[in-house]
Amino acid sequence: MQKKSSGFSLIELSIVILIIGILIAGITSASRLTLQMKLASAKTQTQSAPVSSIKNLTLWIEPTIEGGVTSTTNSTPPEDGDKVSSWNDYNPQITIKTNPSQSTDASRPLYKTNIINGLPAIQFDGSNDYLSISNAISQDFSFFAVIKTSVAGNTGQAYAGKAIFTSEVGGVTDDSIALAIGGGYAKTFTGNPDSTLTGTVTISDNYAHVICTTRNSTSGARNIYVDGTADGNDTGRTGVLTANANTTIAADLVSGNYYSGYIAELIVFDRVLKTEERQAIEKYLGKKWGVRVS
Repeated sequence: MQKKSSGFSLIELSIVILIIGILIAGITSASRLTLQMKLASAKTQTQSAPVSSIKNLTLWIEPTIEGGVTSTTNSTPPEDGDKVSSWNDYNPQITIKTNPSQSTDASRPLYKTNIINGLPAIQFDGSNDYLSISNAISQDFSFFAVIKTSVAGNTGQAYAGKAIFTSEVGGVTDDSIALAIGGGYAKTFTGNPDSTLTGTVTISDNYAHVICTTRNSTSGARNIYVDGTADGNDTGRTGVLTANANTTIAADLVSGNYYSGYIAELIVFDRVLKTEERQAIEKYLGKKWGVRVS
């Protein structure tokens, strides 16, 4: 009696391959649909955020709103991996906007999809990527950032960390760095940044964080909050911000100090916000970007 073959026929193999292809296509489509739903939700959260109703908003950039990011390849909307030529201000309180931009192709950051909570973010390489804006930081400010750093910074001098938002006039003693990463902590300081700064709330590599830093020019008080928790022990020198300073995102050009990682959203006010105002923005950012804020 002839033995029955236990192998698959060509027809059976074709059917198996077809079924596998359908399953993969289904999973891919479901994943793409999930990301699209998250993006739609983020747009809605942005449009209804408390940010626009709080006075003295000077800059608001984020990557989910249509026209929020302009790329060199696909203009708007950008695609994954596109170089960013400008990150466009969404501030509804002003009519004439100054958008952070980069004209040098080699220094342009990248637009990347599905980075934080399934949403896009801007990637800076820590080498020469940055964006510039002509607006100087005010003497008084409240600054919010959603970041996911790939390098938390070196232990010791804060200057060895990575600048996220910087205002400077060209000399070390005049530097006015509003926010940087150093020694694994978030730092805020003005004046000469060479003084040692210590923190209490750790900035973990490859995790998203909501950071807020404020400065009161009258009292000299500087405060910083990481995921809603106050970070302390800022021992940097108190300096005066120069009115004609140049402002950069992800770089301190005087020292060649570049940030390595992702920046998802930046919000700047030219005053120190009230506690309830700060907490409302932190809550919005935490919900949108999937960060637990205390």
